[in-house]
Amino acid sequence: RFTQSDINTFSELVGDRNPIHLNPEAAKKAGFPNTICHGMLVASLFSNVMGMQLPGPQSVYLSQHVSFRAPVLAEEEVIATVKVEQFYRKKGLILLRTSVEKEGADGKRILCIDGHAMGMNRVVSFDGESEWSPAKFLPK
Repeated sequence: RFTQSDINTFSELVGDRNPIHLNPEAAKKAGFPNTICHGMLVASLFSNVMGMQLPGPQSVYLSQHVSFRAPVLAEEEVIATVKVEQFYRKKGLILLRTSVEKEGADGKRILCIDGHAMGMNRVVSFDGESEWSPAKFLPK
């Protein structure tokens, strides 16, 4: 959940002061019921997961591809999910499926962000080996 204060701080840090992020009236004029989070602020949730949980500390975040599918409003609760798609044990590379969802008014899940990330962690041990073909997941 991102507060308006979080959005304001991010806006100042990156210099994106688009009124749809900062002013509820501007957001309403643009067709949103409230201010919306910057897409990259929401996508930053993946950094927490990769650096602290999966694969965890000592990871290097190599790349991220994201598609923004639906807006996240200020104060909306979201769930960030990261799933292992492939790993290459010898090089410590891991390809992850990344997504952010929220609950819609009808109770169904709404996909807000969809994508893939590539990380490297030479400390985490992987059992076995997976087929390694990240090209089929990453944008051309």
